[in-house]
Amino acid sequence: MRVNVAQVEACYATLASREALDFNILKAWVSDDTIEHEAWNDSDKLRAVLIFNIWYPDLTRRERALVTALSAGAATFAGASIGRES
Repeated sequence: MRVNVAQVEACYATLASREALDFNILKAWVSDDTIEHEAWNDSDKLRAVLIFNIWYPDLTRRERALVTALSAGAATFAGASIGRES
């Protein structure tokens, strides 16, 4: 979920190649970050957004546990890869 903390003009996003959404008219919104998306700030002001994760409501407890374990494993793998030469 994303909530605009500092509203500025000329901030937009596109989700899955759809037309640009104007952040100034969106108070809070939920998106799936696994879907192709892009955001940009064409203003000269700082844009601040509060971002936090929420679970997809149809996931079971077991599925949530599997996603959590997969994410932890990926983070461990990425951390172990830092500083390694190929």
